[in-house]
Amino acid sequence: MVTLLLEQKNRSNVINGRDGSGRSPLFISVMKGKIEIAQMLLNKGADVNACTVNGASPLHAAATCADVSMCQILLQCGAEVDSQDIAGLTPLFIAVQMSNVQVARCLLLNGADPEACNFFRCNPILVASVMGGSD
Repeated sequence: MVTLLLEQKNRSNVINGRDGSGRSPLFISVMKGKIEIAQMLLNKGADVNACTVNGASPLHAAATCADVSMCQILLQCGAEVDSQDIAGLTPLFIAVQMSNVQVARCLLLNGADPEACNFFRCNPILVASVMGGSD
């Protein structure tokens, strides 16, 4: 079905359209863990940094879902590694909050800033210290 829709003439509206929460087809495919669909959308020109009304990017969604493969795909396609949502949370901050070492490592290897503060002046290092993980 996605392939059929992407074959239409005015693909821009289909690929980068949004629902009432500002979620794009790419964002939704990331949240659902649909790597093939996400890759297809990216190959057809989906905006890898399109944010929801809350400022969450597809990379935030991948970090929330603890999907390392999706993080890697999004980063290879130009996702902003330190993008912040409306609370100032970066994908790394989310990975640390969820104690997901693999996603955090992937983000750090791609240049994520471990000292980037949210709007409450907390950073991922502080959160990791509070959570007590030594990884």
